[in-house]
Amino acid sequence: MLHLYSAHPILLSRTCKHKPAKDHTALLQAVVDATNNKQDMTGLRVISLASDGKSCCGKALTNLTYVAPLAPSSPIYDHLVHLDLMDYFVGHDNITVDKDYKHIFKQLHNALLHKNGCLVDSIHLTHAVICKHFKDSGLHCKNQSC
Repeated sequence: MLHLYSAHPILLSRTCKHKPAKDHTALLQAVVDATNNKQDMTGLRVISLASDGKSCCGKALTNLTYVAPLAPSSPIYDHLVHLDLMDYFVGHDNITVDKDYKHIFKQLHNALLHKNGCLVDSIHLTHAVICKHFKDSGLHCKNQSC
């Protein structure tokens, strides 16, 4: 029986933080390729890359994992297709990214504070709308511009 979710972490740490994202992309791709090329010996393949939230790492992970939408022919497609807020973009061989949750919350926070707001399930949320909901509930926004 095939076990798709058995974790075997690989730690990769760069020594120079001033390298461009393309160099970091090449380094990550080399590790993925080296691991996947030994599948016959190890029975392992890389299915996800994780990040600590650093900008060059984020760009490199995007280069590797934000390539195309998950194909309907993928064995995991039927399990995910009904998740409305799921990001279905994957890289080669359906590789995905696992961003640090603090980074994800920061992006959401910034999107909600941005004047354009963001769409959540076809609802346009702006900072002003959120403040209005707070006020209607008897709470106060910290931002006095609401």
